[in-house]
Amino acid sequence: MDITRIIEVNIASFKGSKTQQNAAGIFLLKLLSTALTFVAAILIARIVGSDGYGAYNFAISWIAILSMVGLFGMNKLIVREYARLETDNATGLQRGLLRRADLIVISLSILVIGLIWSGAGQIKHLVVEEDSTLLINSLLVALPLIPILALVRVRQAAMEAKRQAFLGNLPELLVNPVMMVMLVAGGWFLFQDEFSAYWAIAAKVSAGVVTLMIVSIIRRAYLPESVKQAKPQYETRKWLSSATPLMLISGLYIVNANTDVIMVGFLGGADATEFYSAASKGALLMTFVMLSVNKTLSPNFASLYKEGNIQKLQSVVTHSVRAVTLVSVLLMIGLVALGHWYLMIFGAEFTVAHLTLAILCFAKVFSGLMGPVGHLLIMTSHENIAAWNVGLAVIINIVLNYVLIPVWGIEGAAVSSLISFIVVNLLQARAVYKFTGLNPTIFHWDK
Repeated sequence: MDITRIIEVNIASFKGSKTQQNAAGIFLLKLLSTALTFVAAILIARIVGSDGYGAYNFAISWIAILSMVGLFGMNKLIVREYARLETDNATGLQRGLLRRADLIVISLSILVIGLIWSGAGQIKHLVVEEDSTLLINSLLVALPLIPILALVRVRQAAMEAKRQAFLGNLPELLVNPVMMVMLVAGGWFLFQDEFSAYWAIAAKVSAGVVTLMIVSIIRRAYLPESVKQAKPQYETRKWLSSATPLMLISGLYIVNANTDVIMVGFLGGADATEFYSAASKGALLMTFVMLSVNKTLSPNFASLYKEGNIQKLQSVVTHSVRAVTLVSVLLMIGLVALGHWYLMIFGAEFTVAHLTLAILCFAKVFSGLMGPVGHLLIMTSHENIAAWNVGLAVIINIVLNYVLIPVWGIEGAAVSSLISFIVVNLLQARAVYKFTGLNPTIFHWDK
């Protein structure tokens, strides 16, 4: 089959479908959200200055990690289990799952907040900054975001399980950044020089509260009456057992995604970190396609596997990986061709990261070629295998960064990321084929 025929077949398979609409909608939302977030970041940086902006980023970065602990992998568990329970018409367990997820998330979030609050004094001694008080106080102000973000993710997961990924992500990807821009601009207009990093974080918390309220209303509206009226049933021990490796996977992915930036900072200095971060942000655009499709299709993976309909599942996977690869390759060509001008946005000196951008883009394309391997393992209850594979990739990434950055600089960090991407995707693809019989990649082989 030539490339023209492949394009025609895959466009026809997605054209007009709810899958296509959800995936395309989420992709556009992510683009718009990124632009609005960038505007809000510029406003905050200009208003509060470099110290205030650093404190804001310090707090929000930690909240992103701490909220993953509070979330405890319940979002991925809901996508998988809710879709499976829907296949079995187990409405009581569906309602019980949603209730228990809320309880677990709220309890863990309160525990995390308590630990951070009680240890704030000791944390100050670990921060290598002259004004550690500003950093730690900013983190304390941001602590309410931990349960807010975790509960938003749980409600998004329920919508994704109901094949309503676009509506589920709409509040966070559109309402939240729009509110941030409005609150920051309005706060500066009202308070002028009194607007500080603390006010910026308060705006983030306020936007988070509104986001949670809206996504909760949406989830309530789309929850079937049969589930609302059902008597809750619980399988708490089973759910917690499954959620633990899911949380570990999420944490390892965050570590792997940030390892290169952190190690470039340690081994290459501040300038190298800025150059690498600019290239990394450009390559991140390519992940929007994969994330959009995977968010939309994950419940389909779970329900089809539960039904034993492997032939249909293989068809869904094959069409999705071809579509993702096609778009990813086109994006890579555009980003590499226009990379010089993209990097010029940050400053003329940033153009030294053009090769780094190209390497990172190829790494993302390779992930597209190998298919939704991680999601398939999770949705088919092989999350333990996925966790081991991602853990190995993290170790390889750290070792390679330590060896290559002193030799090749930011290009060494990019090569380290590329190799870790190749390793984890090959391991995950092999595991998918071994445990499910599915070929998740764009490549054809005879079984």
